[in-house]
Amino acid sequence: MKITAIREAAIPINSTLRNAVFDFSEMTTSVVAVITDVMREGRPVAGFAFNSTGRYACGAQMRERFIPRILKADPKSLVDASGENFDPEKILACMMQREKPGGHTERSVAIGTIEVACWDAVAKIAGKPLHAVLAERYNGGRVQDKVQCYVGGGWYEPGKGLKELQDEIRARLDQDYTTMKIKVGGAPASSKQGSRLRDANVRESGAAPPSAGVASASRVTSRKRVPVPPSGGAPAPPEDVKRVEAALEIVGSSDRLAVDANAGFDRARALSYALALKPYKLRWFEEPTDPLDFALLADVASVYDSPIGTGENLFSTQDVENLVRFSGLRADRDIIQIDVPQSYGIVQFSRTLEMLKRHGWERHSIFPHGGNQMTLAIVGGFGLGGCEAYPGVFGIFAGFADDAKVENGYLTLPERPGIGFEAQNALYAVMRDLAAAA
Repeated sequence: MKITAIREAAIPINSTLRNAVFDFSEMTTSVVAVITDVMREGRPVAGFAFNSTGRYACGAQMRERFIPRILKADPKSLVDASGENFDPEKILACMMQREKPGGHTERSVAIGTIEVACWDAVAKIAGKPLHAVLAERYNGGRVQDKVQCYVGGGWYEPGKGLKELQDEIRARLDQDYTTMKIKVGGAPASSKQGSRLRDANVRESGAAPPSAGVASASRVTSRKRVPVPPSGGAPAPPEDVKRVEAALEIVGSSDRLAVDANAGFDRARALSYALALKPYKLRWFEEPTDPLDFALLADVASVYDSPIGTGENLFSTQDVENLVRFSGLRADRDIIQIDVPQSYGIVQFSRTLEMLKRHGWERHSIFPHGGNQMTLAIVGGFGLGGCEAYPGVFGIFAGFADDAKVENGYLTLPERPGIGFEAQNALYAVMRDLAAAA
């Protein structure tokens, strides 16, 4: 039993969408095929994955380091104790040989994508859906039959105003989704507030300066930091608040609406938005700060009572542990959103979950980033809080099986072996051609 080839291709996303920070006009993703000598239905088993969305294709690292390490390894060193399947933990260890600690993003996406493709092959060899394989290994055999899904939408697009935003939300509710997430931070500021909110607009009691780093975060969070409106009264709400109010008119309940700032706010904007959004008691306020500015995130958490979501742009167990140690997040309400294929893959994710458990976090608080079949299987297998969905965006890389149907906000988990890409005809055509390439 051995892996005979691993192939990668960079595919454009072909999207004109944008969030508060960047647009996707140049975005690519790596599609990976892991080909084995195990035969099923007269064909070699191949596992597939892609590196989610939001990070560019990473084939160079794969071809220079990680693929050669796997192909050069003794095949017996990559199989499990039974000798009847591959062992993703051993494959991960093989790829991590001679890698220096730290600098995770340079390799975590490439390694994680290959690792998830290996899991697809493992599940196909076992003849089981990946979510069932993961439940057996990591969730005490508790196999779920459905997963809660929310829509990641409300993007900024040319000509898209409040009416078009409401039309989008109505369309998703008509598809039987119940919870919506929309973008904030990319709309023009109101005339009163302008686009140049400064730190002077926030008076801090006992505050460290904005440059205070992670090392001082534990001290910073112990101080009382009280952002207050600038002189002359409360700051005028950003134009984005009008988007929130328009969305609430359609979803009907604040716990069915989340907002996402895509880590685009500086101190003044993060605190201003927190104060402006606080009365709405939204499902969560996602990425109000730079992913590594734990001190500022603690400040936001100190004035924003409703849930905060973050974590999709942290790529290692160590970074996530620093997040829960120093950012002021609250395990009883906040949301952690690791993107598993971008963070070394499923084996390392299981280690991150164990670490989070030691810090008092439950699995229902984990909502992995990425609306795709990989995330769906991972959420179902580990018994996590829910899965994102991207209906109508990111082309062939968004969504689930072509026959998937949402019912009252839940998606039934597929029974096809592996991740189930074979039921996404357009995406699988790319994967099949990659596997067949000479």
